[in-house]
Amino acid sequence: MIKKIIAYSEPLEEINAKGEVGVSGDCVGVLVGGKRMEPIIANVLDDHTPVTFSLFSAIGNDARGQKINTFLQNNGIDISLLSVIEGTNTAAFSIDIEMQSGKHTMRYHDRDHSAVRQLFNSAHQQKINDLINALDQNSFFILSGIGASRPMTDEAYHNFFDMVKRAKEKGACIILDPNFRWKLWKKNPHDTLEAAQQYGQEVMNKLVKFSTMVFITYPDDLAYFAEVAATPETLGKQLLEHGPRYVVVKNGDKGALLFSKEHHEHPLTISPYPANAVDTSGAGDAFLAGAVTALAHGADIVAALKIAARTGAQMVQQHGALLSTQSVPDETLLRTDLA
Repeated sequence: MIKKIIAYSEPLEEINAKGEVGVSGDCVGVLVGGKRMEPIIANVLDDHTPVTFSLFSAIGNDARGQKINTFLQNNGIDISLLSVIEGTNTAAFSIDIEMQSGKHTMRYHDRDHSAVRQLFNSAHQQKINDLINALDQNSFFILSGIGASRPMTDEAYHNFFDMVKRAKEKGACIILDPNFRWKLWKKNPHDTLEAAQQYGQEVMNKLVKFSTMVFITYPDDLAYFAEVAATPETLGKQLLEHGPRYVVVKNGDKGALLFSKEHHEHPLTISPYPANAVDTSGAGDAFLAGAVTALAHGADIVAALKIAARTGAQMVQQHGALLSTQSVPDETLLRTDLA
């Protein structure tokens, strides 16, 4: 039996706060981080079931796209579901950090004509079929709000939601990370913030109903759920009523809350681990990578979230949005966390 972790994401060239150029973007950090920490988590959980990590996405036939393609292969990510679309480009983003406050700002470049915008046009339906054929009850299919903002036409969104529906019917565990970014929801540069917000809310609330697990970043993701009261407890309870099996509300240095049918009125608190934070970029991806990799290796939800808390804490102690090979979680610490 093979467990599969497949993410729909927009891979991007990353220019981090130090000016270093690399590869990141959306759920790419989940896949690469998960792949890097997977041997350690497998040892800690004493489960050596094979786990594969795959990216479902599209890149342009340009220098950025070629760099991303090479990077993914060098890091053990399966690219059989990755399309190269002629006549499009591959996007990038940069991270600026205000040194005194530590606040970071992400700036996106060249996304208006990026390849991922074309992925859900009818011309690429076969690649969607390939994805569905790859999914089964041993699969985890990860979606994020950033990736969900990429289809821009009615036809593209019809195909996008049809893909999600078919993935659910195949029995895959659908994991949603809303990942709030309002400006990415503008259909065109002249759209108002209000129009983009309404559009994002409609898509995100629909996705929640298809999801098995939802990972919320509080308070950022509140903007997607405007009618929900603004506390972690009420947010988790109300989202759980929309159908997910689990809702996880991450609240920075306050830890995370787990909501489920068993923990509805009294959510379970996942305590944070101390960390010398220098950059929160990619912390959510590292948290999710730890959780889903642990789940793939048979961990229960509580153990998976303890591992996630540790991997998230490890992430914020470095610059950039990808967990480096030098900063994967320590096996001894993970064993202590789960003891």
